[in-house]
Amino acid sequence: MFIDLVFMLKNKDSENDIDSFKENFADLISFKEKTLCLHNDDQEFNYNIQKIGEEIRLKILTINKKTTRKEAISIESLKFAFIKNNLRCKYNVVVIFDGASDYYCNNLSKYIFTFERKLRQFVYLTVLSAYGTEWTKKTLVDEEIKNDVAENIRNKNRYIEIALDCFTFQNYIDYLFKEQSIEDANEVIEDAKLALKKRESSNNIINILNKGEKISLWERLFSKRNIDLTRNSLDEIRKIRNKVVHNKEISDTEFCKYRNILKQYIKKLDIAVADFENRKHLSVTDLENVLSSFTRIIQTNRINEHFIKAVSPALSEISNSLSKEAVKNISASISDMIHLDNKSFSAITEAFAKFYRQNLEIKNAKNFS
Repeated sequence: MFIDLVFMLKNKDSENDIDSFKENFADLISFKEKTLCLHNDDQEFNYNIQKIGEEIRLKILTINKKTTRKEAISIESLKFAFIKNNLRCKYNVVVIFDGASDYYCNNLSKYIFTFERKLRQFVYLTVLSAYGTEWTKKTLVDEEIKNDVAENIRNKNRYIEIALDCFTFQNYIDYLFKEQSIEDANEVIEDAKLALKKRESSNNIINILNKGEKISLWERLFSKRNIDLTRNSLDEIRKIRNKVVHNKEISDTEFCKYRNILKQYIKKLDIAVADFENRKHLSVTDLENVLSSFTRIIQTNRINEHFIKAVSPALSEISNSLSKEAVKNISASISDMIHLDNKSFSAITEAFAKFYRQNLEIKNAKNFS
């Protein structure tokens, strides 16, 4: 491991020769014929010093050929000794190559890549579960993100398959946390007007209006998942990522801090993905569609309340997982449509939802296992 430094005298009238250079740093560094060391440290380093034009170039190498954190800490100590010391006040110092920062960036990059892969996995699982083949239409509504994806994607026919792969890291932040509506406000108003003219139920009209509400995708789909991830935390990781991928200077203290942050959020994503696989989350929108179809079957076939009461106990045996709020909303919607009492429909709605959920879980298990 090595560090490569160039020293330029600020006073251009002064002589910048090798002997003068060594004398200027004599209180800090012991220069021998082929090795050097800090006065407060016995560790020796090989070095090569040259005068190139008006500059002094000093290349310092660890004697041990290994590339480890121990060597990185030693190189970092030397770097700080030269550039953070008052003795360098006569010089402008350019770091041509910093082996310590190179080591830290290389090691952090694997955590960055792992985090991005797992984030993409979690997002794909969630949006595909919620919207299936409609996921790009339902979630990729921001024009800037769509333009970025269009520029980066080579095969337009695979848009639905690899859109997330074409994201920048900033795209992920905006995609998940930027507040926006599912549909254009003008379209929502027109749909609501039409629903009012048709005297549709209040729940249907509310659902239409909700499509115009500005809300982040994270709040809409991800907030109930088993993960603590915020816009601020993603932005913090973005800043770390930028330093790493652009090979900026990183100290050992920063290395330890960044590594711990990345490992922490990788673990959170692992837990969230495992939780997803175990629970096989189901979209409430899908349930509403299925239950609406079930309602139409009841209406069309004139199935009466006595039949519903008869089958409710049997179906209720497989019912216990849908959230109470979802059951309440769906039950109210169906009851409003076919004018039967809420108690009966609460039972049938919850039972049928569980029945449908079980079948979808089997399908999901085949698709995502």
